[in-house]
Amino acid sequence: MGDDSSNQGRFRRRLVLAVLVVVHLAGAYAGIRLVGRGSLAGWFTPLSVSGETFFSYLFVSGIFLYAVAAALRCFRVPLPGGASLVGAVLAVSLAISILQAADAGRTTPTTIPAGLSLWGLMYVLLTQHPAVLVLSLLAFVATIAGVYYIFRSLLTVEYSGAGVQIKLPGQTVYYVPIYPQVSWQPTGIVLKQGESVSIEISGYVSPGALQELSELEDHMAAFVRYQETGRWPDDRAGRVQAPTWPYTPPIGYLEEWYGPGKKLDVLAKHPIYKKDYFYRDDPLLTVKGLPHNKVIGILRSEGEPEPRSASLDRAAYDWENEGDREQLLLLSSVRYPIQVEARRSGELWIVINDVDIARWDNGGMFFLRLTQNAWRKGGR
Repeated sequence: MGDDSSNQGRFRRRLVLAVLVVVHLAGAYAGIRLVGRGSLAGWFTPLSVSGETFFSYLFVSGIFLYAVAAALRCFRVPLPGGASLVGAVLAVSLAISILQAADAGRTTPTTIPAGLSLWGLMYVLLTQHPAVLVLSLLAFVATIAGVYYIFRSLLTVEYSGAGVQIKLPGQTVYYVPIYPQVSWQPTGIVLKQGESVSIEISGYVSPGALQELSELEDHMAAFVRYQETGRWPDDRAGRVQAPTWPYTPPIGYLEEWYGPGKKLDVLAKHPIYKKDYFYRDDPLLTVKGLPHNKVIGILRSEGEPEPRSASLDRAAYDWENEGDREQLLLLSSVRYPIQVEARRSGELWIVINDVDIARWDNGGMFFLRLTQNAWRKGGR
């Protein structure tokens, strides 16, 4: 019963709207025919206005304005409904018709001097052709409003707990922060099998910026003494920066930083990572076999458990294991954007590779920009 009454009320409102529109346009058309026969000449001649111009503009401007209103409704622009909308269109149509009819009823022709300034032109239009000036202003305002609402309808911005989503015609762009202090993070981005997306990642992250706090404090104290005396302590001569885990862009740590010759100072002094290329055997990494700071993705279908995190005795995933490698998406790159194809359907989860039980000492942040094109979506 509730749905039936609602539908009946909606039908009645639309019927009233249609009747009002027909009355407006039919009345204007009837006026054109009557003026053409001379039936209404006595009404307009004393007013020095053109009856034919009045009804013609009342009819034409009404059709145009109703068409504009219908188009704006398609773009979901908020407009008054029912009689209010017809009343607004009728009021604008009457204003246009009266101004044009008065302008057409002038018996003395007017001219616009050459080389007239903008303000001078507006003055001449205001005093001699007010209809043209008013119509120009209405067209300008309507254009600005139309462009604004069309842009608003084509561009939608949504905020979620994971990031920002911008919807464009045929394209959706996601901006998602990636935190190094957290293991696997859901992005809210759902991909279909076979879908190709464009990915860009920016920012800088350190997998151990806060690890050497005592070393950093000593280094700061030495720096203060250098400012006071102009001389570094002997044990820190030439060491401008304390040995910490360096920040890197999304390409992550280079393999050569773990090996002989180019090993990082902080790794050479580490009780475990002083062993060459130990990331290949580190069971505490989220993905064993990949260096620190590598960005990795995985697709999780609805109903599946969340991606695994490393425990004290085993890594969550092993890059050397073919089954694990087929599940994972390596998103680190020297250059962006990169094209990534989804091997299966599911929500994209993402992680910065590090020891899962010791992420508290990480610093910095990466930002993911993923572009999803409607015409590149897979169908499976």
